[in-house]
Amino acid sequence: GIGAVGVHAANALPPTIAGQATNFDVRNDTDKECEGFEVDIEDISATDVTYTWPGNSAYVNPFGSAKTITNTTFPDGHSGVVVKMQANYVGGAWDAFTPVGQLNHFGVHVNGAPGVTTYSWLCDSGTDHAAGSTGSLVPYGGTTTGNYYPQPLAPAVVPTIVQTPSGPVVEARVVPAQVPEPIEVEPRLPDAVFIKRYEISSPNAVDVNNLLVTNPEVQRAMTQGVINDAPELFQPDPLTNGGEETEPADPIGNNDASSLVVTETYSYTGPVDPADNSATCTDVVGDPNNCQNFVGPMIGRQMASTLLRNVPQNTMSASLMVGKVATPGAGNITSVPLPGNADPEALDCGSDAGACSTSLDRGTQIALTATPNTGYDFVKWTGACTGTTPTCTVTVSANKAATAVFGSSPKLSVAISKYGHVVSDITGIDCSRSKGVPGYGGTCKAPFHKNSVVVLTAIAPAGKSFVGWTGSCTSTLGPTCTVSITGNAAVAAKFGS
Repeated sequence: GIGAVGVHAANALPPTIAGQATNFDVRNDTDKECEGFEVDIEDISATDVTYTWPGNSAYVNPFGSAKTITNTTFPDGHSGVVVKMQANYVGGAWDAFTPVGQLNHFGVHVNGAPGVTTYSWLCDSGTDHAAGSTGSLVPYGGTTTGNYYPQPLAPAVVPTIVQTPSGPVVEARVVPAQVPEPIEVEPRLPDAVFIKRYEISSPNAVDVNNLLVTNPEVQRAMTQGVINDAPELFQPDPLTNGGEETEPADPIGNNDASSLVVTETYSYTGPVDPADNSATCTDVVGDPNNCQNFVGPMIGRQMASTLLRNVPQNTMSASLMVGKVATPGAGNITSVPLPGNADPEALDCGSDAGACSTSLDRGTQIALTATPNTGYDFVKWTGACTGTTPTCTVTVSANKAATAVFGSSPKLSVAISKYGHVVSDITGIDCSRSKGVPGYGGTCKAPFHKNSVVVLTAIAPAGKSFVGWTGSCTSTLGPTCTVSITGNAAVAAKFGS
């Protein structure tokens, strides 16, 4: 799901925030491999989280879409949600992890205007993803001096709409995403970092699936919307305002659909005061201790897109996101534009477990068809499509999302008493049992689509006879047996000796 950008008349309306898409290019800057990633978002509820980025081959996300999205109350008293992307713990080991130093990409889309966003790596409380693992993930920042907060430390972008004499603008408040320790007699500051920020408005509704560093709009922001030419030292003080800053207002044009803010965070490699961990570099140009000499590797990149409701309907496209809830290979989603549409876009999402999307002219009507693969059944639609019919029609009047849910097909099992052969009219069962040969041969258990009707035929060996059927047959006369597949079923064929 990609939030909702409202539909309005042709005249532009005053802007409001429809939603925010936030993606993170994040390096595992801890000192151990991690099996999950957590995003904490204030001032929204779980129902406001409409989509989390599932990953693709070009941008690594080993954990897929969010496993859990839960409401909570944070220590500062704000309510909000905890979004967790994590691997699966199976057989005493995690099936995926992020090595130290690897850059991963995660994304979350929410409706409305969220508050402060904090994110952290989740690492097994044991030693690694397999040997010594416990199955328990905890926020982890490493064991080096100063890393007592969840990594990585990076400013969060909190957008607001403000009015100026020249008109409406989007204002970005930059708030440090960190969890300070309780203040002690000699409080230590979080590790210093450097940040660079870029900001630009766009006539396109840039959603989570477009918030990639290769996207033309993100590239335009990073080349034309530089806020600070050189990385700025950033070290919030928990005794003061926590380091909150307000960025220059970003003017909104009449046809702008989104406002982008890109924040890059780099490590600080310079000297610190051992008493409180404060950076001791200077701003003196030419001084060996100049702060710009200590800009280290990039820790992460946050790309935030504030989606706006100020765009005329007839000047804007909309996004349709479709996804599949099932294991890889369960099924596919395809689309055929219905007659009379100006936009001929069609989808073919493939058979993986991820999601795909397309941008369409507003008002385009499109038919989605969910097709299960062998061994799976279509269960239902959620989101912009509802019901249990595999084909659904969507009018893309705004950004919309539809998800097809697939489940495993019921299985039919065949047993043979004495010796004989049983085959099905639909490909699946071809089961035999022969004298002098131990066990069964062929396929004696196979999946069939729910509500299908399977006809089994018993074939007796030469000189032998078929005796009868037992089990889930609805017709037991003669060597044929009819089975209606409403769930798992079992049939036994008995042959004479």
